[in-house]
Order: sequence, then structure tokens, then C-alpha cells
Amino acid sequence: MASMKNQVMSLVKRGAFEEAVALAQSGIEQEPNSAEAWSVLSHAQEIAGDIEAALRSANNALAHGNDEPAYWFQRGWLHLLVDAAAESLSDMKQVLALGQSLNNDHYREMAAFLAAESLRRLHRYQEALDQCVGVRDEFTVHVGMPLSKTGLVKTCSLALRHTLAA
Repeated sequence: MASMKNQVMSLVKRGAFEEAVALAQSGIEQEPNSAEAWSVLSHAQEIAGDIEAALRSANNALAHGNDEPAYWFQRGWLHLLVDAAAESLSDMKQVLALGQSLNNDHYREMAAFLAAESLRRLHRYQEALDQCVGVRDEFTVHVGMPLSKTGLVKTCSLALRHTLAA
């Protein structure tokens, strides 16, 4: 599987998205119960722009390996891309719960920020501010559009002030 994953990622890097998806789909045919194969397919489909197919593949990855934080992260990321904030929040909370044993600060920080962004989209502004306390001030990511901790804090703070003033 590692070799196929490397080949798919190589095709993605070269911009051969259709070939990458086709190769990843052949991996599913060879190993239909492999969570990793489904995850690779999901990633290739996302890059190729087929977010709905990527979500279906991410669901299959989780059906075969729900103890891997990366699979929850992938699905949560995809949920944000289709503006399914409640589902993204649930997935990112799972990433954070499973990721407690990971020694990967970037991964935890990204999941914490995406959980905060999900909360912001759900208009749960104070929770969003609380969720991103441990995220670096200069943190930025692109989820369909550029997002930053600074922007999130500003939006949530303004919304809370407006709510208090009303």
C-alpha cells in the first residue's frame, strides 16, 4: 500500500488528478477493506475536486479504521469544505480525543483551529474563542478560503459584542 500511496501522491503533485484517482481506485479493488486505501482515494478525489466522492471514501476509511486520527481529520476537513460545520466539529473533536497520544503539535493545532472554525460557523462564538486558545496567533489555513486565528477571534469578538448590545 505504501508504494501505491507514493505513486498516487506523485501523480497528484504532477497535476495528473484523473490518473491519481484511477490508481487509487485500483487500490480499493485490490484491498477493499483497507482503511488506508480508502483514505488515499479520498485524498486523490479531494484534490481532483470531487468533494462528495471524497467524503464517501473518507466514510469508508473510517468504516475500516476508526481508531486513526488522520481519517477523522480528513473527513472533518471535507465537511468544512461543504460547510457541514456540525459534522466537522464532531470529527475534529474525535481527532483531538484520539490524538492525545500523538506527539504532533501541528496536527493538534490544526484540529483545534478547525474545531473552532466549525464552532464559529455554528454561531457558538464563545466556544470558538475558548477552543482556539492554544492556537498560535499567526495561524492561517486555506479551507475554501483563507482563514486565520486573527480573523476568527475578530469575527467572534464582534459577534459577541453585538449579541451583548442587543
